[in-house]
Amino acid sequence: MDELEQVFERKDSKGTGVVIRRRDFGRAFAGAEYSNYEPFFGFEFVLTPIAVKWVSGGERDKDLAQVQRLIDAFPEEAKAAEIPSHLVALQNVGTLSALLGTTINAGNTKKLCSAALPLNLDWASPEDLVSGANTMAPHQEKAWAVFYETVESL
Repeated sequence: MDELEQVFERKDSKGTGVVIRRRDFGRAFAGAEYSNYEPFFGFEFVLTPIAVKWVSGGERDKDLAQVQRLIDAFPEEAKAAEIPSHLVALQNVGTLSALLGTTINAGNTKKLCSAALPLNLDWASPEDLVSGANTMAPHQEKAWAVFYETVESL
């Protein structure tokens, strides 16, 4: 498995699975480590947990504004990475089951939603995507870690 990626998979009783991938965001965005630097490399793995937050009733406007800042800073790269269309699709998902592509029980829904609600994108600035810096506040590092621990425990 790629050292930048950890995959969490959970099979339900029907044998279908939910896969959510976890990236080391700072390293994934570090342009110096990649010969063909892409500012949105792995960004879908940031947007999916944020979409879980939105489907769970979490605040969208600040997240959308932050993503728009990134799209505005890197319009060609965003288009090539299909970030605008991916973002529209995620905004239009109505349920957690539709987002994940499987049904999860009420208890697990509550756990996952609770873990997603504290997530935000304040740390994802155009400058950080270029430099590969990790400016995520400690409380956000904790929130993202808790989210993935929750996914792993389901």
